[in-house]
Amino acid sequence: MQRRTLAAILALALIPGCGARSSIFDGVESGLDPGPEDRLGGCANPIELPFTPQTVRGRLLGGGRVEGWCGEFSDDLGREDVYKVAIPYNTDVIITMTEETDFDAVLRITADACEEEAAPVPEICVAPEIGEYRYFFAEGGRDYYIAIDSPEGVDGRYGFSVAFGWPPFEACSLHSSTINAEPGGFFRWANTFGLGQGQVDGSCGGPGRENMFRVDVSEPTLMRAVARLTDMQGVLSVRSSCGGLSELACEASPIREGALTLEYYFDVPGEYYLVIDQVDVAGGSYELEVEFL
Repeated sequence: MQRRTLAAILALALIPGCGARSSIFDGVESGLDPGPEDRLGGCANPIELPFTPQTVRGRLLGGGRVEGWCGEFSDDLGREDVYKVAIPYNTDVIITMTEETDFDAVLRITADACEEEAAPVPEICVAPEIGEYRYFFAEGGRDYYIAIDSPEGVDGRYGFSVAFGWPPFEACSLHSSTINAEPGGFFRWANTFGLGQGQVDGSCGGPGRENMFRVDVSEPTLMRAVARLTDMQGVLSVRSSCGGLSELACEASPIREGALTLEYYFDVPGEYYLVIDQVDVAGGSYELEVEFL
């Protein structure tokens, strides 16, 4: 499996607790008491969760120490609770904010470390709606840090559920265009992404915004997809459903310019999905050409 390559331009950063702050915004403080560095639920002392489906509840009050890039869109200057879960094998992890949540919570997830200077671009950094499915692809043998962050001045309660396995298809957003896969067929699309969080994730990465196309395969055929990238570290992925566990093949670009190619032979007719995604969340432009041989 290809490990995720990570861009350096952006960085950050499951049972009740309280919050921590390192930041791409030079450690801006809210002015409220963040509590001791080693408090339970802080970045230096996360609450450990078992690897099992569960619902987690807590309360946040006071200042925080950790924020992420998505603070540009959602206030995360308040206190946060940080949870740590060890993943024993490759799986999708589905997080859903529950109705107990009475403020605009920010969900932030990083691999291997909580603090910005040690952690990669977050798997997730977003303020989800109540009941909205958010998932990420977790690699076995790694620790993941799940932070529930709050706006400045909040005194509020939260709840979220954690599940493992294939996410429901509604966790992904499907493009309105369908690719008809048949020998001699051709498809072309172009788009520009801005800075932002996406929905689709996989083993080659994918935290940024993406386009996910349905591919209708009527007979065995070879697909060749080429993405010409402009200031975008792209990912191409083919899968049978929304989640990373359904991924059949993927390729990631090590640089932000040039062509990225993915070939895949569909030997069984059916419905598949082609995703053009990003290694990071910075955005950029692509021109996608898909041909069937």
